[in-house]
Order: sequence, then structure tokens, then C-alpha cells
Amino acid sequence: MSDTQAAPIDPAVLDAAHPANAVRPRFAKLREWTKLIAITGSAQATVQAIGFICGILVIRWLSVEQYALYTIANTMLATMTMLADGGIASGVMSQGGKVWQDEAKLGTVIATGIHLRRKFGLIAFLVAIPVLNYLLLKNGASIWQAIAISACLIPTFVSALTGTLLQIGPKLNQDIQSLQKIEVTSNIWRLAMNAVVLFILPFASLAILMTGLSQVYANWKLRTLSARHASPLEQPDPEVSTKIQELVRRILPTTIYFCLSSQITIWIVSILGNPSSIAQVGALGRISVLLSVLVSILATLMVPRFARMEQNPRQVAAKFYQIVVGLFGVLILFNIFAWAFPDALLGLLGDKYAGLQMLLRWSLAAATFGTLNRVTSQLMNSRGLVMPPTLYIPLAIMAQIAALASQDLTQLQGVFAAAILSSGFIFVLRNVYFLFANRDTKVAAS
Repeated sequence: MSDTQAAPIDPAVLDAAHPANAVRPRFAKLREWTKLIAITGSAQATVQAIGFICGILVIRWLSVEQYALYTIANTMLATMTMLADGGIASGVMSQGGKVWQDEAKLGTVIATGIHLRRKFGLIAFLVAIPVLNYLLLKNGASIWQAIAISACLIPTFVSALTGTLLQIGPKLNQDIQSLQKIEVTSNIWRLAMNAVVLFILPFASLAILMTGLSQVYANWKLRTLSARHASPLEQPDPEVSTKIQELVRRILPTTIYFCLSSQITIWIVSILGNPSSIAQVGALGRISVLLSVLVSILATLMVPRFARMEQNPRQVAAKFYQIVVGLFGVLILFNIFAWAFPDALLGLLGDKYAGLQMLLRWSLAAATFGTLNRVTSQLMNSRGLVMPPTLYIPLAIMAQIAALASQDLTQLQGVFAAAILSSGFIFVLRNVYFLFANRDTKVAAS
């Protein structure tokens, strides 16, 4: 027997080497994601539920004519907000993802983004307001109604210029619960104000104003929350501004096109249709809002983590398609439910919108591709993978023209079908570009 004895083996090493324990980190990660999604999902479900109830109150209490004006104004508000951003939020997220652990540097990035957004916002407002008033007057609004609606848009629009940027610090640091507490509280205020005001004075302008006031409150709370993660004392930085504007120059042409194409259903109906058709499209769009909870979860939880991933093309691609395929599966299930039980969803809108079963199905199918495009765009932009406008816009316009030419645009079903065809093409185009652009990052990094 040898005098030398083997050194004792650390039990921790044996425990880690055991096959049953080798997979524990994987299950721990799964439990972590399950917990995060459950927390985020429940809070976002609450936010979306309150927003959905607000939307239903507006639909039920406004007349068809007033709801048509409300739909036009909300559509223009979305357009103004997109134009005012032009890719700035994506640039701030991209630059902030590189310095998210440094409060001063992150504060500089956010301050720079807000400075740029205010400049863009003024231009967007001056361009959009005349178009808004033309569409309102064309669809039955009086001059005073058009002025009132335009004025009531201002609080919401001004708040939107800073609100999304103030969320970036908490999102990058995954301070999700604090962020969602603000969202829930502001939506409760919105619901309470809508319930009181619209019951007495059911006007489109007041419905819009209630949204704006609740957003002003949310921004007040967001400034305090953002200050925990990003210094609010920093000033805009020219170097950071240059980097953000580099991304903006690549995104802005696409954003301008998207402003027109994403709302094309409303634009076509506003020009070729009548207030009743506009109200129907807007009411059906309220059902599609149920899909927004998925986008909110991804924007709050997944996109910031995706932006923070290291430059490993294989891992980035795997995470990208995990998110996209998972989202697509959930959207398909929702569409199956809508096809099987349309009356259950239409019953929420009230008797004024009964009998729209087939249009509901078409509307949700169009919203499905719109949701997929929004998420893929957010994911790609967060990594700086922006399709060149010289490639994207001509192809998208050709697809849009072909889709519109193939349908009867005097019928709502034809308008929705055209939206499905063009959105489906753009979704495929974005995914093909991602495959090539993500692969090329490996070459650039080496």
C-alpha cells in the first residue's frame, strides 16, 4: 500500500459535477425569466386592462361622429410622436446600453436625446397640425371643434417627447417594478378622469385631454425615477449627439415612410370613406390594443437586455428568433380565438359596432403583422442594425403599391387585406436583412 494518499476532493466539486446538478443553472435561469415575465406581464396586463377599459368607455360614450374625430386625432398624434422621435429613442437606447452603469454618462445620453427630440418635435407639430385640421374639417368637425382638438393634443404630445426617454434609465437597469407602478397609477388617473368627464361631456377633445393630463402626471413621477439611474444635472453632449444623429439619419427616412404606411388604413378611410367607416376602424383597433401588452413586455424587459448583449452574432441571432417566434405563436393563438368567438370581443364595443365579425378578423390579422414589425424593428434598432433607407423604402413602397392596387379600397375588408399583404412583405424583408447584417457584425468586430 502506498504511503502517499490522494488529496481529498472538495464535495462542492463533486456536487457540481453530478449530472443532475449540471443543469441547475439552466433551470435557475428559466425560473428567473419566468419570474420576470410573470411580474412584468401581470403589471403590463393591469396597465393594458385599464387602458382597454378607458378605450371602451370612450367608444361607448362618444357618438359615432365624435369617435371618428377622436380616431383621426389619435392617429395624427401617433404620427407626430413618431416624427418627433425619428430614431432618437433607439439611438439613446443604443448609446445608453454602452454606459448604463455610469449615472453621469447615462444622464448625458438622455439629456442629449431630450434636446434633439424637442427640436424634432417642433418641426413635427408644425407639419402635422394643418393636415390634422384638414381631415377633421373634411369629416364633419366645426372650426371650433378642430381648434379644441388640436389644443388638447398639445399636453399629450409634449409629454411624449420626454416620457419614453425618461424610461430608458430604469429599463436598462431593469427597475421594472418602479416603472410599472407609475404606469399603473397614471392609467388609473386617466380612467377616473374619463369616467367622470365623458359621462357629463362626451366630446372627442376632452377624451384626448384626459390622456394628456395623465401623461403629464406620469412624466412628473418618471423624472424622479430616472434620477435614480441617470444624473438629471447633465447637459447635452455634442459627441453623443453626433452618434445619436448618425443612427437617426439611417432611421429617419424609414420613420417618415412608416408614419404614412403604418396608419394607411386610417388615411385611406379618412379620405375615401365617411365618419362611420372611420369610427368602425377605430373601434376595431381598440380590440387590437390587447396585443399591446406583448409589445410592452418586450419593450420593457427584452429589448434592453437584447441591447446589452455582447457582440456574438450567433447568440444575438438565437435570442432574436426566440423572441420573434415566441411572439408569433402567442399572436396566432389570439387570432384563433378571434375567429372562433368574434361576438365575445365585439360585445365589448357596444351595439353601435355589432355585426363586424369578419372585419374584426381582418383587423386583427393586420394588427398581428403590425405588431411583429414593431418588435423586430425595436430589436434591430437597439443593436444598430438599421436597414439602409435606399434599400428598404423603395422595396416597401413597391410592395405597398402592389397591395393597394390588388384590393378594392372602397371596402374596409380590402383596406385591411392591403395592410396584411404589405406588412407581411416588410416582416419577411426585415428578417432577411437581419440575417445578413448580424452576420457582418462578426467581421466588423474581428
